[in-house]
Amino acid sequence: MDFNTACNPVHTNGQNSIGNNAQRCVRAWNVILALAPSITVGSGNVDSRAGASSNACTFTYTRETGTVRRSTYNSRNERVVTSNP
Repeated sequence: MDFNTACNPVHTNGQNSIGNNAQRCVRAWNVILALAPSITVGSGNVDSRAGASSNACTFTYTRETGTVRRSTYNSRNERVVTSNP
């Protein structure tokens, strides 16, 4: 596990920043969650998809249609926001 300068987990193989790299979000997801549901940055039969922008990871649950369930992890302040309508 890697940590950024604010001591927040980023698991980026030494880069210490999520940046705009969704693959770094996938690595963080798989390390932070002990039994992590399947995730990808592309297409495929998975539980969630990852995206990244401005050092924040967005994880969107893909197993439901019609309802968008999403969590955003901000690696700068370690804040997690969940949208679960």
